[in-house]
Amino acid sequence: MLYIKRGTLEDLERIYPFYVQDFPRSERKPYRILKKLMNHNIGELQILYDDKIWVGYAFLIVQKNQRVVWLDYLAIRDGMRSRGYGEKLIAKLKDSYRTYDALFGEVERVEHFLPESLNQLRIRRIRFYERLGFELMNNYVIRLWDVNYVPVYVTTKEKISHLKMASYIESFYDLFYGSYFKTEEDYHRCISFYHK
Repeated sequence: MLYIKRGTLEDLERIYPFYVQDFPRSERKPYRILKKLMNHNIGELQILYDDKIWVGYAFLIVQKNQRVVWLDYLAIRDGMRSRGYGEKLIAKLKDSYRTYDALFGEVERVEHFLPESLNQLRIRRIRFYERLGFELMNNYVIRLWDVNYVPVYVTTKEKISHLKMASYIESFYDLFYGSYFKTEEDYHRCISFYHK
């Protein structure tokens, strides 16, 4: 039987070494940050189980005041990939957060100056989300520490305009990353948003 279960701090400690393997250092948050987010009921770890075996996980930031959920990380365990678990995990998340207005995240943007192999990986990620009903906001780019991302989102209720989604995204970044920087200038040097 396939199900998801909200993870505890003990689960986070158990899964964190896999997370370190699943994501490049430049994309990872330190353990203490994930733990702090969970302790403040902002971050949620959701674990996908097939019977009693955990096969994947997602870490989400839940903005209860704005009724949106940010899909920060999603991974399927090595050896369990290419079996449809990613799609099943997304389906379970969409169902679990159906009372929220939207589930959104970001994918790395395809860039003409990157090696073809890296762009192909990015295209595969984009197509994965599109297959699952996510909309790609191609006209909106998030630049975070010299990497360009494109937002993806799926609404759980009525359609939300790209302008409204952009305000959700900028609000998320301000909330989440704003405290990392001493000045607004430092913030904007590392994080920027632009419309194409």
